[in-house]
Amino acid sequence: MPTKDAGVPTMAQELGLLRSAQSPDFAIWSLASPINQIPEDDGFMQRIKAQVPIGSADRLFLRLRVSR
Repeated sequence: MPTKDAGVPTMAQELGLLRSAQSPDFAIWSLASPINQIPEDDGFMQRIKAQVPIGSADRLFLRLRVSR
């Protein structure tokens, strides 16, 4: 099992973001490049905040694929 610096196991290190996509209308998808931040990390679980600029669109839908 993966470990954190202090030797504490963390499941978050076993997960990876395969790909992310964005769409303004669910019809046309393009690759997205999220900026990931980790606002919480207790050594066992991490909360990851993925931000994607919306630009000039009224809305933007994201599709994130996470693998183990």
